[in-house]
Amino acid sequence: MTRRAPAPWTIVDVDLAAPIPDLPRPERAEATLLVIRCDGAFLGMQPLLASDLPMTGADLGRFAAQAAATVAAQLVRLDGADLLAPTPAHPRAGFHLPDT
Repeated sequence: MTRRAPAPWTIVDVDLAAPIPDLPRPERAEATLLVIRCDGAFLGMQPLLASDLPMTGADLGRFAAQAAATVAAQLVRLDGADLLAPTPAHPRAGFHLPDT
């Protein structure tokens, strides 16, 4: 079955280290692809439907930061352990030493 491609996407770069402007609803696009960066370093991408817009700069910044944090939490692992989970304290030294 052949499917017709949706209306063009709008691609918007958001740099979390810079002021974030308001994001208006696109006139013709059905969706927006948010490319998230910090000081130019790529952090991730997040699709937005036209119905999710418009968004204020503050809301867009919070949304982009949360999306980037979710991706980072999924990627940050050491030997299968979640580095973002709290680590129990070592009973004698007062801090946790990783087992080697």
